[in-house]
Amino acid sequence: MSNKNSLKLVEGIFNVEDATDILCHLLEKKINFHQCRILSTYERYGKEDSYSKNRIEELRATHEALLEIMRTARLTGKNLQVNSEILLSMTDAPTTSQTGKQAQQASVN
Repeated sequence: MSNKNSLKLVEGIFNVEDATDILCHLLEKKINFHQCRILSTYERYGKEDSYSKNRIEELRATHEALLEIMRTARLTGKNLQVNSEILLSMTDAPTTSQTGKQAQQASVN
């Protein structure tokens, strides 16, 4: 496995219903992931996970934009070509959650 990798997550032409199911499910899973992180951070540290909270807001905005695109496609009788790629790079940098926790700890101290 090389240091940089590209993986196809979704690729194809879909009707509106299938595209909505696939993409909304992905967004809902990401939102759920961050909701669980918020709860876990609060239970473990008694602190708010501001990164996950902000990320949920971003994902919900993306969800609304996605639904608008789906409405337009449905009204115009169009299918949707979806190409989603995951880019992975190995790094020694701290995780986003670690960076957020470090910032929280610095503001408390």
